[in-house]
Amino acid sequence: MAARLNIQWQPLDGGAIEDAAEAATWAQLRVSVVDGTDERVLTLVESVFGRTTRDHVQDTVLPLAEWVARSWCYLFSQLASPRDAEAQWTFERTHRLRCASEGGPLPDLQLERESSRNMLLRWEPDRGKVGHGRVRFLERGEALVAAADLRAALRVFVEGVLERLGELAPDHPRTKELSELWNVIEQRSTDFAAQRLAAAEGRWWWEHTGDEHRRWRALAQAGMLPFVEAVWNGERPESVTAAIADARRLADAADRGGAASDDWLALRAAVREHERDAPNGVPPWALGWERATALRSVLGAAAAEPAKVCSDIGVRVSALDDHGGTRIRVAWRAGRGPVHGGIRSRNEAARRFHAATALYPMLFVSGADRDAARVVHRDIQSGVHSEARAFATELVAPIERVRELVGDAVEDERTLVEAARQLRAPHGCVFHQVRNRIVPYLS
Repeated sequence: MAARLNIQWQPLDGGAIEDAAEAATWAQLRVSVVDGTDERVLTLVESVFGRTTRDHVQDTVLPLAEWVARSWCYLFSQLASPRDAEAQWTFERTHRLRCASEGGPLPDLQLERESSRNMLLRWEPDRGKVGHGRVRFLERGEALVAAADLRAALRVFVEGVLERLGELAPDHPRTKELSELWNVIEQRSTDFAAQRLAAAEGRWWWEHTGDEHRRWRALAQAGMLPFVEAVWNGERPESVTAAIADARRLADAADRGGAASDDWLALRAAVREHERDAPNGVPPWALGWERATALRSVLGAAAAEPAKVCSDIGVRVSALDDHGGTRIRVAWRAGRGPVHGGIRSRNEAARRFHAATALYPMLFVSGADRDAARVVHRDIQSGVHSEARAFATELVAPIERVRELVGDAVEDERTLVEAARQLRAPHGCVFHQVRNRIVPYLS
Protein backbone atom coordinates (compact mmCIF):
# COMPACT_ATOMS: atom_id res chain seq x y z
CA MET A 1 0.00 0.00 0.00
CA ALA A 2 1.41 3.40 -1.02
CA ALA A 3 1.95 6.18 1.48
CA ARG A 4 0.26 9.58 1.22
CA LEU A 5 1.46 13.14 1.59
CA ASN A 6 -0.32 15.20 4.23
CA ILE A 7 -0.15 19.02 4.02
CA GLN A 8 -1.71 20.85 6.96
CA TRP A 9 -1.68 24.59 7.41
CA GLN A 10 -3.29 26.76 10.03
CA PRO A 11 -3.65 30.50 9.27
CA LEU A 12 -2.03 32.83 11.80
CA ASP A 13 -2.32 36.53 12.44
CA GLY A 14 -0.25 38.29 9.79
CA GLY A 15 -1.18 41.81 10.81
CA ALA A 16 2.43 42.99 10.99
CA ILE A 17 3.09 41.98 7.36
CA GLU A 18 2.65 44.79 4.84
CA ASP A 19 1.82 42.67 1.76
CA ALA A 20 -1.89 41.77 1.94
CA ALA A 21 -1.54 38.44 0.09
CA GLU A 22 1.34 37.30 2.28
CA ALA A 23 -0.47 38.44 5.41
CA ALA A 24 -3.56 36.48 4.38
CA THR A 25 -1.52 33.31 3.88
CA TRP A 26 0.78 33.60 6.91
CA ALA A 27 0.40 30.21 8.55
CA GLN A 28 1.73 27.34 10.56
CA LEU A 29 2.71 24.61 8.07
CA ARG A 30 3.05 20.92 8.89
CA VAL A 31 4.03 18.39 6.19
CA SER A 32 4.16 14.66 6.80
CA VAL A 33 4.09 11.32 5.00
CA VAL A 34 1.61 8.83 6.40
CA ASP A 35 2.07 5.11 5.72
CA GLY A 36 -0.55 3.11 7.56
CA THR A 37 -0.07 3.87 11.26
CA ASP A 38 3.41 5.30 10.70
CA GLU A 39 3.80 9.07 10.25
CA ARG A 40 7.05 10.77 9.33
CA VAL A 41 7.05 14.53 9.83
CA LEU A 42 9.04 16.33 7.16
CA THR A 43 8.71 19.66 8.96
CA LEU A 44 10.34 18.38 12.16
CA VAL A 45 12.80 21.21 12.85
CA GLU A 46 15.28 22.42 15.42
CA SER A 47 15.67 26.12 16.14
CA VAL A 48 19.11 27.38 15.16
CA PHE A 49 19.17 29.65 18.22
CA GLY A 50 17.18 28.00 21.00
CA ARG A 51 17.89 24.31 20.28
CA THR A 52 14.18 23.55 20.69
CA THR A 53 12.31 21.24 18.32
CA ARG A 54 8.82 21.42 16.85
CA ASP A 55 6.87 19.67 14.09
CA HIS A 56 5.93 22.73 12.03
CA VAL A 57 7.27 25.92 10.49
CA GLN A 58 5.79 29.40 10.21
CA ASP A 59 5.77 31.49 7.04
CA THR A 60 3.53 32.51 4.17
CA VAL A 61 2.29 29.49 2.20
CA LEU A 62 1.58 31.56 -0.92
CA PRO A 63 4.94 30.84 -2.63
CA LEU A 64 4.36 27.11 -2.12
CA ALA A 65 0.92 27.31 -3.75
CA GLU A 66 2.38 29.28 -6.67
CA TRP A 67 5.14 26.70 -7.08
CA VAL A 68 2.59 23.86 -7.18
CA ALA A 69 0.57 25.64 -9.88
CA ARG A 70 3.64 26.38 -12.04
CA SER A 71 5.18 22.94 -11.54
CA TRP A 72 2.02 20.86 -11.97
CA CYS A 73 2.56 19.92 -15.61
CA TYR A 74 6.18 19.05 -14.84
CA LEU A 75 5.68 17.12 -11.61
CA PHE A 76 3.43 14.51 -13.17
CA SER A 77 4.96 14.46 -16.64
CA GLN A 78 8.67 15.15 -16.74
CA LEU A 79 10.86 12.10 -16.37
CA ALA A 80 13.86 12.03 -14.09
CA SER A 81 17.53 12.21 -15.12
CA PRO A 82 17.33 14.76 -17.95
CA ARG A 83 20.53 15.01 -19.95
CA ASP A 84 21.11 18.59 -21.05
CA ALA A 85 21.83 21.47 -18.68
CA GLU A 86 18.59 23.40 -19.18
CA ALA A 87 16.48 20.27 -18.72
CA GLN A 88 18.36 19.44 -15.51
CA TRP A 89 17.82 22.97 -14.22
CA THR A 90 14.12 22.78 -15.12
CA PHE A 91 13.81 19.44 -13.36
CA GLU A 92 15.36 20.78 -10.17
CA ARG A 93 13.19 23.87 -10.25
CA THR A 94 9.94 21.94 -10.64
CA HIS A 95 10.62 18.87 -8.49
CA ARG A 96 12.36 20.27 -5.40
CA LEU A 97 10.13 21.87 -2.81
CA ARG A 98 12.77 24.34 -1.70
CA CYS A 99 12.61 25.98 -5.10
CA ALA A 100 9.24 27.31 -3.93
CA SER A 101 10.84 29.18 -1.07
CA GLU A 102 11.29 32.95 -1.05
CA GLY A 103 13.61 32.70 1.93
CA GLY A 104 11.16 30.95 4.21
CA PRO A 105 11.64 27.49 5.73
CA LEU A 106 10.68 24.47 3.64
CA PRO A 107 11.96 20.87 3.87
CA ASP A 108 14.45 19.61 1.29
CA LEU A 109 11.88 17.39 -0.45
CA GLN A 110 12.21 16.10 -4.00
CA LEU A 111 9.29 14.56 -5.92
CA GLU A 112 10.03 12.27 -8.87
CA ARG A 113 7.77 10.52 -11.35
CA GLU A 114 8.51 6.86 -10.61
CA SER A 115 5.90 5.63 -13.11
CA SER A 116 2.60 6.75 -14.60
CA ARG A 117 0.92 5.72 -11.32
CA ASN A 118 3.45 6.47 -8.61
CA MET A 119 5.63 9.31 -7.37
CA LEU A 120 8.81 8.81 -5.36
CA LEU A 121 9.34 11.29 -2.51
CA ARG A 122 12.82 11.80 -1.00
CA TRP A 123 13.72 14.25 1.75
CA GLU A 124 17.04 15.15 3.35
CA PRO A 125 18.00 16.87 6.63
CA ASP A 126 19.99 20.09 6.80
CA ARG A 127 23.69 19.37 7.23
CA GLY A 128 26.06 21.14 9.58
CA LYS A 129 25.17 24.11 11.72
CA VAL A 130 23.53 26.19 9.00
CA GLY A 131 19.78 25.83 8.85
CA HIS A 132 17.10 27.00 6.41
CA GLY A 133 15.01 29.99 7.42
CA ARG A 134 16.23 30.10 11.04
CA VAL A 135 15.54 26.42 11.60
CA ARG A 136 17.33 23.17 10.81
CA PHE A 137 15.29 20.34 9.26
CA LEU A 138 16.04 17.00 10.90
CA GLU A 139 14.32 14.20 8.96
CA ARG A 140 15.60 11.93 6.20
CA GLY A 141 13.57 9.35 4.28
CA GLU A 142 11.74 8.32 1.15
CA ALA A 143 8.28 7.02 0.29
CA LEU A 144 6.28 5.87 -2.71
CA VAL A 145 3.06 7.83 -3.09
CA ALA A 146 0.25 7.17 -5.57
CA ALA A 147 0.24 9.95 -8.16
CA ALA A 148 -3.55 10.31 -7.84
CA ASP A 149 -3.28 10.77 -4.06
CA LEU A 150 -0.50 13.33 -4.46
CA ARG A 151 -2.56 15.29 -6.98
CA ALA A 152 -5.49 15.28 -4.57
CA ALA A 153 -3.36 16.53 -1.66
CA LEU A 154 -1.79 19.33 -3.70
CA ARG A 155 -5.16 20.31 -5.18
CA VAL A 156 -6.76 20.63 -1.74
CA PHE A 157 -3.82 22.75 -0.58
CA VAL A 158 -3.90 25.17 -3.52
CA GLU A 159 -7.67 25.51 -3.43
CA GLY A 160 -7.49 26.26 0.28
CA VAL A 161 -4.94 29.01 -0.32
CA LEU A 162 -7.09 30.47 -3.12
CA GLU A 163 -10.13 30.47 -0.86
CA ARG A 164 -8.21 32.31 1.85
CA LEU A 165 -6.90 34.88 -0.66
CA GLY A 166 -10.37 35.34 -2.08
CA GLU A 167 -11.64 36.28 1.36
CA LEU A 168 -8.83 38.58 2.51
CA ALA A 169 -7.00 39.80 -0.61
CA PRO A 170 -9.30 39.27 -3.62
CA ASP A 171 -7.88 42.13 -5.71
CA HIS A 172 -4.21 41.50 -5.04
CA PRO A 173 -2.16 40.82 -8.22
CA ARG A 174 -0.76 37.58 -6.79
CA THR A 175 -4.30 36.36 -6.04
CA LYS A 176 -5.30 36.95 -9.65
CA GLU A 177 -2.10 35.38 -10.98
CA LEU A 178 -2.49 32.21 -8.88
CA SER A 179 -6.14 31.97 -9.90
CA GLU A 180 -5.20 32.19 -13.58
CA LEU A 181 -2.44 29.60 -13.19
CA TRP A 182 -4.83 27.21 -11.49
CA ASN A 183 -7.58 27.72 -14.06
CA VAL A 184 -5.20 26.54 -16.80
CA ILE A 185 -4.84 23.26 -14.91
CA GLU A 186 -8.46 22.81 -13.90
CA GLN A 187 -9.89 23.69 -17.32
CA ARG A 188 -7.30 21.66 -19.27
CA SER A 189 -6.83 24.56 -21.67
CA THR A 190 -4.50 24.66 -24.66
CA ASP A 191 -1.81 26.14 -22.43
CA PHE A 192 -2.10 23.11 -20.13
CA ALA A 193 -1.22 20.76 -23.00
CA ALA A 194 1.41 23.21 -24.27
CA GLN A 195 3.08 23.32 -20.84
CA ARG A 196 3.21 19.53 -20.75
CA LEU A 197 4.92 19.55 -24.14
CA ALA A 198 7.41 22.08 -22.78
CA ALA A 199 7.95 19.73 -19.83
CA ALA A 200 8.68 16.86 -22.22
CA GLU A 201 11.41 18.98 -23.79
CA GLY A 202 12.78 19.93 -20.39
CA ARG A 203 12.06 23.61 -20.94
CA TRP A 204 10.70 25.96 -18.27
CA TRP A 205 7.55 27.53 -19.73
CA TRP A 206 8.03 30.84 -17.95
CA GLU A 207 11.58 31.26 -19.26
CA HIS A 208 10.35 31.16 -22.86
CA THR A 209 7.95 33.51 -24.61
CA GLY A 210 6.78 34.48 -28.07
CA ASP A 211 7.79 31.97 -30.73
CA GLU A 212 8.36 29.07 -28.34
CA HIS A 213 4.93 29.52 -26.71
CA ARG A 214 3.31 29.70 -30.13
CA ARG A 215 5.11 26.55 -31.22
CA TRP A 216 4.04 24.58 -28.15
CA ARG A 217 0.47 25.82 -28.51
CA ALA A 218 0.44 24.81 -32.18
CA LEU A 219 1.68 21.33 -31.29
CA ALA A 220 -0.98 21.06 -28.61
CA GLN A 221 -3.73 22.17 -31.00
CA ALA A 222 -2.48 19.63 -33.55
CA GLY A 223 -3.09 16.89 -30.99
CA MET A 224 0.53 15.99 -30.29
CA LEU A 225 0.14 15.46 -26.53
CA PRO A 226 -1.28 11.89 -26.76
CA PHE A 227 1.70 10.95 -28.90
CA VAL A 228 4.16 12.26 -26.32
CA GLU A 229 2.25 10.70 -23.43
CA ALA A 230 2.46 7.36 -25.20
CA VAL A 231 6.23 7.70 -25.20
CA TRP A 232 6.22 8.68 -21.51
CA ASN A 233 4.21 5.60 -20.63
CA GLY A 234 6.65 3.49 -22.63
CA GLU A 235 9.15 4.39 -19.89
CA ARG A 236 11.87 5.40 -22.33
CA PRO A 237 13.08 8.79 -21.00
CA GLU A 238 15.72 9.17 -23.69
CA SER A 239 13.05 8.79 -26.39
CA VAL A 240 11.02 11.83 -25.37
CA THR A 241 13.23 14.35 -27.17
CA ALA A 242 13.17 12.25 -30.33
CA ALA A 243 9.39 11.96 -30.10
CA ILE A 244 8.98 15.72 -29.77
CA ALA A 245 11.22 16.27 -32.80
CA ASP A 246 9.18 13.71 -34.72
CA ALA A 247 5.98 15.46 -33.67
CA ARG A 248 7.31 18.80 -34.89
CA ARG A 249 8.01 17.41 -38.34
CA LEU A 250 4.60 15.78 -38.37
CA ALA A 251 2.88 19.03 -37.38
CA ASP A 252 4.70 20.90 -40.14
CA ALA A 253 3.66 18.32 -42.72
CA ALA A 254 0.07 18.23 -41.45
CA ASP A 255 -0.08 22.00 -41.64
CA ARG A 256 0.55 21.76 -45.36
CA GLY A 257 -1.69 18.74 -45.87
CA GLY A 258 -5.08 20.41 -46.23
CA ALA A 259 -8.30 18.57 -45.54
CA ALA A 260 -8.50 14.92 -44.51
CA SER A 261 -8.82 12.50 -47.39
CA ASP A 262 -12.23 11.04 -48.25
CA ASP A 263 -10.37 7.95 -49.48
CA TRP A 264 -9.28 7.26 -45.91
CA LEU A 265 -12.84 7.26 -44.60
CA ALA A 266 -14.10 5.18 -47.51
CA LEU A 267 -11.38 2.59 -47.00
CA ARG A 268 -12.17 2.14 -43.33
CA ALA A 269 -15.85 1.75 -44.09
CA ALA A 270 -15.15 -0.81 -46.82
CA VAL A 271 -12.77 -2.86 -44.67
CA ARG A 272 -15.24 -2.91 -41.80
CA GLU A 273 -17.99 -3.96 -44.19
CA HIS A 274 -15.90 -7.00 -45.13
CA GLU A 275 -15.23 -7.66 -41.47
CA ARG A 276 -18.93 -8.19 -40.81
CA ASP A 277 -18.74 -11.37 -42.87
CA ALA A 278 -15.94 -12.81 -40.72
CA PRO A 279 -16.96 -15.70 -38.43
CA ASN A 280 -17.75 -14.88 -34.81
CA GLY A 281 -15.70 -16.23 -31.94
CA VAL A 282 -12.47 -16.68 -33.88
CA PRO A 283 -9.22 -16.45 -31.86
CA PRO A 284 -7.30 -13.15 -31.97
CA TRP A 285 -4.70 -14.28 -34.48
CA ALA A 286 -7.38 -15.64 -36.83
CA LEU A 287 -9.21 -12.32 -36.60
CA GLY A 288 -5.97 -10.57 -37.61
CA TRP A 289 -5.67 -12.85 -40.67
CA GLU A 290 -9.30 -12.18 -41.64
CA ARG A 291 -8.86 -8.43 -41.40
CA ALA A 292 -5.71 -8.47 -43.52
CA THR A 293 -7.63 -10.48 -46.14
CA ALA A 294 -10.44 -7.92 -45.99
CA LEU A 295 -7.98 -5.08 -46.54
CA ARG A 296 -6.44 -6.87 -49.51
CA SER A 297 -9.90 -7.47 -50.96
CA VAL A 298 -10.59 -3.76 -50.84
CA LEU A 299 -7.21 -2.55 -52.12
CA GLY A 300 -6.08 -5.46 -54.23
CA ALA A 301 -2.54 -6.79 -54.51
CA ALA A 302 -1.03 -3.44 -53.51
CA ALA A 303 -2.11 -4.17 -49.95
CA ALA A 304 0.81 -6.57 -49.71
CA GLU A 305 3.05 -3.49 -49.39
CA PRO A 306 2.22 -1.89 -46.02
CA ALA A 307 4.18 1.30 -46.67
CA LYS A 308 2.08 1.96 -49.77
CA VAL A 309 -1.12 1.24 -47.87
CA CYS A 310 -0.10 3.68 -45.16
CA SER A 311 0.73 6.29 -47.76
CA ASP A 312 -2.51 5.78 -49.69
CA ILE A 313 -4.75 6.16 -46.67
CA GLY A 314 -2.72 8.89 -44.99
CA VAL A 315 -1.26 7.17 -41.93
CA ARG A 316 2.09 8.03 -40.48
CA VAL A 317 3.92 5.14 -38.86
CA SER A 318 7.09 5.41 -36.84
CA ALA A 319 9.07 3.41 -34.33
CA LEU A 320 11.32 4.36 -31.44
CA ASP A 321 14.45 2.25 -31.20
CA ASP A 322 15.26 0.28 -28.08
CA HIS A 323 18.92 -0.73 -28.36
CA GLY A 324 18.49 -1.82 -31.97
CA GLY A 325 15.05 -3.38 -31.53
CA THR A 326 11.69 -1.71 -31.39
CA ARG A 327 9.75 -1.13 -28.20
CA ILE A 328 7.12 1.35 -29.32
CA ARG A 329 5.39 1.56 -32.67
CA VAL A 330 3.12 4.49 -33.40
CA ALA A 331 0.53 5.05 -36.10
CA TRP A 332 -0.67 8.60 -36.50
CA ARG A 333 -3.26 10.42 -38.56
CA ALA A 334 -2.78 14.18 -38.36
CA GLY A 335 -5.82 16.32 -37.71
CA ARG A 336 -5.48 18.73 -40.64
CA GLY A 337 -4.08 16.40 -43.23
CA PRO A 338 -2.85 12.80 -43.42
CA VAL A 339 0.90 12.40 -43.78
CA HIS A 340 3.24 9.45 -44.03
CA GLY A 341 6.66 8.88 -42.54
CA GLY A 342 9.19 6.10 -42.26
CA ILE A 343 10.24 3.70 -39.54
CA ARG A 344 13.77 3.63 -38.21
CA SER A 345 14.76 -0.03 -38.14
CA ARG A 346 17.66 -2.24 -39.08
CA ASN A 347 16.29 -3.80 -42.24
CA GLU A 348 13.53 -3.50 -44.81
CA ALA A 349 11.67 -6.61 -43.66
CA ALA A 350 11.39 -5.27 -40.12
CA ARG A 351 10.25 -1.87 -41.41
CA ARG A 352 7.46 -3.43 -43.46
CA PHE A 353 6.30 -5.58 -40.54
CA HIS A 354 6.30 -2.67 -38.08
CA ALA A 355 4.42 -0.50 -40.56
CA ALA A 356 1.72 -3.15 -40.91
CA THR A 357 1.52 -3.65 -37.14
CA ALA A 358 1.14 0.07 -36.53
CA LEU A 359 -1.52 0.31 -39.24
CA TYR A 360 -3.77 -2.20 -37.50
CA PRO A 361 -5.05 -0.05 -34.59
CA MET A 362 -5.77 2.83 -36.96
CA LEU A 363 -8.28 0.63 -38.74
CA PHE A 364 -9.62 -1.66 -36.07
CA VAL A 365 -8.95 -0.56 -32.47
CA SER A 366 -11.86 1.16 -30.72
CA GLY A 367 -11.45 4.93 -30.68
CA ALA A 368 -9.32 5.05 -33.82
CA ASP A 369 -11.77 7.52 -35.37
CA ARG A 370 -10.13 10.26 -33.34
CA ASP A 371 -7.32 12.27 -34.88
CA ALA A 372 -4.80 11.02 -32.37
CA ALA A 373 -1.92 8.63 -31.93
CA ARG A 374 -2.63 4.92 -31.79
CA VAL A 375 0.14 3.02 -30.11
CA VAL A 376 1.03 -0.66 -30.17
CA HIS A 377 3.38 -1.73 -27.39
CA ARG A 378 5.01 -5.10 -27.08
CA ASP A 379 3.35 -5.42 -23.70
CA ILE A 380 -0.13 -4.39 -24.90
CA GLN A 381 -3.00 -6.62 -23.85
CA SER A 382 -2.41 -10.00 -25.46
CA GLY A 383 -5.57 -10.09 -27.57
CA VAL A 384 -5.03 -6.86 -29.51
CA HIS A 385 -1.31 -7.54 -29.81
CA SER A 386 -1.94 -10.99 -31.28
CA GLU A 387 -4.44 -9.55 -33.74
CA ALA A 388 -2.02 -6.84 -34.84
CA ARG A 389 0.88 -9.24 -35.35
CA ALA A 390 -1.26 -11.76 -37.25
CA PHE A 391 -2.64 -8.94 -39.40
CA ALA A 392 0.90 -7.73 -40.17
CA THR A 393 2.09 -11.27 -40.92
CA GLU A 394 -0.67 -11.80 -43.48
CA LEU A 395 0.08 -8.48 -45.16
CA VAL A 396 3.82 -8.97 -45.57
CA ALA A 397 3.71 -12.73 -46.12
CA PRO A 398 0.32 -13.61 -47.68
CA ILE A 399 -0.58 -17.24 -47.11
CA GLU A 400 -1.17 -17.98 -50.80
CA ARG A 401 2.25 -16.64 -51.76
CA VAL A 402 3.89 -18.62 -48.97
CA ARG A 403 2.22 -21.81 -50.26
CA GLU A 404 3.55 -21.11 -53.75
CA LEU A 405 7.11 -20.48 -52.57
CA VAL A 406 7.36 -23.28 -50.00
CA GLY A 407 5.45 -26.07 -51.74
CA ASP A 408 5.96 -29.37 -49.94
CA ALA A 409 9.22 -28.29 -48.26
CA VAL A 410 7.51 -27.20 -45.06
CA GLU A 411 10.28 -28.69 -42.89
CA ASP A 412 13.20 -27.29 -44.89
CA GLU A 413 14.51 -24.22 -43.06
CA ARG A 414 16.52 -23.00 -46.06
CA THR A 415 13.39 -23.00 -48.19
CA LEU A 416 11.52 -20.99 -45.58
CA VAL A 417 14.33 -18.46 -45.27
CA GLU A 418 14.50 -18.07 -49.06
CA ALA A 419 10.73 -17.54 -49.18
CA ALA A 420 11.06 -14.78 -46.57
CA ARG A 421 13.81 -13.15 -48.66
CA GLN A 422 11.65 -13.14 -51.78
CA LEU A 423 8.69 -11.76 -49.88
CA ARG A 424 10.88 -9.13 -48.16
CA ALA A 425 9.34 -10.29 -44.88
CA PRO A 426 10.85 -11.25 -41.51
CA HIS A 427 11.67 -14.95 -41.28
CA GLY A 428 9.29 -15.29 -38.36
CA CYS A 429 6.32 -14.33 -40.54
CA VAL A 430 6.95 -17.17 -42.99
CA PHE A 431 7.59 -19.64 -40.16
CA HIS A 432 4.33 -18.49 -38.53
CA GLN A 433 2.30 -19.01 -41.70
CA VAL A 434 3.78 -22.47 -42.32
CA ARG A 435 3.45 -23.78 -38.77
CA ASN A 436 0.03 -22.33 -38.02
CA ARG A 437 -1.77 -22.36 -41.37
CA ILE A 438 -0.09 -24.81 -43.74
CA VAL A 439 1.16 -27.71 -41.57
CA PRO A 440 -2.15 -28.08 -39.65
CA TYR A 441 -3.99 -28.13 -43.00
CA LEU A 442 -1.70 -30.85 -44.38
CA SER A 443 -2.14 -32.86 -41.21
